[in-house]
Amino acid sequence: MKPIHLKIVFMVLMACFVGAAQAHPDHVPSGFSEGLGHPLGWDHMVAMVAVGGWAVLAQPIQRVVWGPAVFLTSMVLGALLGFLNAGIPVGAAHLEALMTLSAMVLALMVFVPLLSQTRWAVGAGFLLAATAAALHGLAHGIEAPATAGGGAYVVGFVLTTAALHFMGGMAAWSISRLSSKLTASVLLGSALGGVGVYLFGQLI
Repeated sequence: MKPIHLKIVFMVLMACFVGAAQAHPDHVPSGFSEGLGHPLGWDHMVAMVAVGGWAVLAQPIQRVVWGPAVFLTSMVLGALLGFLNAGIPVGAAHLEALMTLSAMVLALMVFVPLLSQTRWAVGAGFLLAATAAALHGLAHGIEAPATAGGGAYVVGFVLTTAALHFMGGMAAWSISRLSSKLTASVLLGSALGGVGVYLFGQLI
């Protein structure tokens, strides 16, 4: 089977798996299904799709997984802090605003390949991704339902996050193949940035 076919099969299977878990929570551990569904808010999705798109557009193919890997690691560490409720001086409203703002910033990162592909620009992208991931992970931990089993819940939201990274990367790759990286940056960055601006406007 060709690589592109394998990618399409993976996306379809992941979508079916998430849908089945949400539709039949009694058939999977409750923490796992809740973890799968938690990243499906708009602010989370914009951020995670943006990181996947940025990774494909700003990194050479052999390092394309680095951005998502940094995001996932930082997100899990943030979630652990949220689980422990480690005296984080951030209220729910402020955390929501920070997550939405981070989603806007990550969406703008998709435009970076248009402006610069220097080590400084790529390094700044990794730093922004890690910071945003920690915020989103913190929200996952703080907002974890009382019924969510810790390990299963984490596995659930990590899987969904990885799938969203993959979808963002595939969108960027597909547009690049059909047209160019320039077009992919403009289209994907504009779409995600528009959603981010709308979400932030709802908080003002």
